[in-house]
Amino acid sequence: MLQPLRHARGSRVSRSVAIPPPVGGWNARDALDQMKAEDAIVLDNWFPAENEIVSRRGYAEHCDTGEGAAIESIHEYAGDGSRVLIAGCNGKLLNVSTSTVSSLATGFTENRWHGTNYKDRLFLVNGTDTPQTYDGSSVAGGGWSGSGLTDTNLIAVHAHKERLYFIEKNTTNLWYAASAGNVTGTLNKYDVGALGNISGKLVCMGTITQDGGDGVDDLFCAITSSGDVAIFQGSNPGDANAWSLAGIFHIGAPIDAFSTLKVGSDLVVITRDGFVPLTRVLPFGRSNQTNAISDKIAHAAQTAVSQYAANEGWQILLYPAGQQLLFNVPTNSTTRHQYVMNTETQAWCRYTGINANCWALFNDSPYFGAADGVVYEWDTGYDDDGSAIVTDAQTAWNYFGDRGSLKHFKMARLLLVSDGQPGLVIGFGADFNTIVPTNTVTTPSDTTSAVWDEAVWDVAIWGGAETSNVVWQGITGIGYCGQLRARTSNDDRLVRWRSWTVVYESGGLI
Repeated sequence: MLQPLRHARGSRVSRSVAIPPPVGGWNARDALDQMKAEDAIVLDNWFPAENEIVSRRGYAEHCDTGEGAAIESIHEYAGDGSRVLIAGCNGKLLNVSTSTVSSLATGFTENRWHGTNYKDRLFLVNGTDTPQTYDGSSVAGGGWSGSGLTDTNLIAVHAHKERLYFIEKNTTNLWYAASAGNVTGTLNKYDVGALGNISGKLVCMGTITQDGGDGVDDLFCAITSSGDVAIFQGSNPGDANAWSLAGIFHIGAPIDAFSTLKVGSDLVVITRDGFVPLTRVLPFGRSNQTNAISDKIAHAAQTAVSQYAANEGWQILLYPAGQQLLFNVPTNSTTRHQYVMNTETQAWCRYTGINANCWALFNDSPYFGAADGVVYEWDTGYDDDGSAIVTDAQTAWNYFGDRGSLKHFKMARLLLVSDGQPGLVIGFGADFNTIVPTNTVTTPSDTTSAVWDEAVWDVAIWGGAETSNVVWQGITGIGYCGQLRARTSNDDRLVRWRSWTVVYESGGLI
């Protein structure tokens, strides 16, 4: 709400307007002139919580495999009351549960394994090597066979209604365990392409649930490279009385076998049209993309898929404890970004500086494998393995409740809460002329009490306990709307952004 502060010369009136932090998250969809005040055009390494945005936490080394090669997949074995973290690296499957790494199996050609847990076993396939099974103590060949099957061609594995299913690469063939509960033995073939109205090759699969949990109403989804989705009811493709086609739908083409993740009762898929939950988009197909959960960042998500689809490393991770749904985006062979959604508010942000090849939850905490052969634990501490975390936020353009008045912007403040002094630089732009701070944002060396750079913020003292500081800075700019750009650098604290305020003169000739 606009609040007059004082009357100036002529008809000029100074007004102070408080703006909420960008808790609406990253917006890469709406016109710049139409965004809500709580949205952000850039929101890097800030997580949009309900009432504030918070700098993301960092990562630390969990273990070094010593292989000197990239880790291309990690999986948690969860069975028999124990949990083990397994990595695919340098032709090996490694136990990376602790800082002491041990080899489980060697001699593999491909390191990017697709896997699933079923009946106290972890099943792994990669489309090149013999499928493998880990039982909690050792790795062994899966022992699967079938008429006309070359088991090294299996690229994906999924458990559905007490039965394992596999996809054969470059075909429309599903292979399923001959008997429910089998963990080795005979696989039978089910050709999805024989249904008709199916194009492309099978790429990925998963389960959607209609009854609120795993149960009798679970539906099996098989998705082709062209985006055809075949939905099946039942539990046995070999029995016409226990398997039927519920429908064939069309979505954007998925990336690869790692494109799906069950989130709650739904199945989320990385597609050429964005990140889509099947139950929300199936009734509309590709005709209504606003049903994608990535709708708020539609342009960014579609651009990323278009430009980087051929790069390995796409993956979805649900991190319940952090209320985050994370999409790993491999921008090139070494750099990765993460597009992250708050699962409570569905607000988005982007993480940079986390060059993860692959992700897994291990004991409910997130871990990732990197190109240097190291497994890192993420969301721990306040730095990235010793490096400061740099945040960047560019707020939505704001008319401050008055689109018709020209404004002379005078002062701005940013209310941050922290337990020490973060490095901070800001810029302020008017009328869609973005001002990017030219100062290099650095982390102060004194972490207990320091003076902010007077050239940036005037003088403010931070103590060692978490406190809020309200610091004004003079700004310049003439226009109808304005925007704040803020960057912080910190390596031993969280920074919370609670609000920002601008003071301007309006009315009369400026």
